[in-house]
Amino acid sequence: TGVMAYGNTFAGSWELGYAATLTNGRQEKSTLNIDGYLGYGGRLYARRDTGEVNTTLGVSFFTGKTRDKIVSIKDNDPEVVWGTESTYEFNEYVMGADASLDVGHTRIRAEDVLRRIVYTPHKREQVNQLLAPGGLEPDKWQQSVYLLAAQQLPGKLDMFEPYLWAEAFETPTLAGDGIFVSSLGLNIHFNSAVTWKNQVAHVKFFDWLYDAPYDVSQNDINQFYSRLVMAF
Repeated sequence: TGVMAYGNTFAGSWELGYAATLTNGRQEKSTLNIDGYLGYGGRLYARRDTGEVNTTLGVSFFTGKTRDKIVSIKDNDPEVVWGTESTYEFNEYVMGADASLDVGHTRIRAEDVLRRIVYTPHKREQVNQLLAPGGLEPDKWQQSVYLLAAQQLPGKLDMFEPYLWAEAFETPTLAGDGIFVSSLGLNIHFNSAVTWKNQVAHVKFFDWLYDAPYDVSQNDINQFYSRLVMAF
């Protein structure tokens, strides 16, 4: 929830634009601004959309402070007295860079996101206790990157669009803290409003951050997704 300002201008065949946001920030358990802090974000982009070759380049950022809020009754004699406290609190700084390229019926998309988390002293979250009993979350860097390449088939087969997808990211879990996803998919465009999307993926787990007590590759899985998308 918040407000956004945006605008653009032109430099030759390039469109240059921006967006700036002021929001209630990242709320882990509620859409309300329970912690009283705000989030600040923005985006800058350059887009060239003139014909057979179209390109968009952009950078984005977000920053804000996040904490939880625990409400408890401190006293109820002779009247109820409410108290609040937080068990964790951190500042985060997120930067992203994205690029898209359309050449005829070929589409390429890529994005890289880098996140920095810095905890307030004595306000650190507990890590998963099965991974590190008694451990607390450190200040850390996190990163996620993906690449998508799609090709719409020519002529009477133009309703079919096969694509390749690759993604890598970090997330501490018992299954592994580094994940790589490779996918093969097929979009079927019935018309401009209805698309049937199908995707087969192989998910590979690694122990990049924590030394797992077992071979995390045994958690590797294969997935299949199928969904009908209607947009009007």
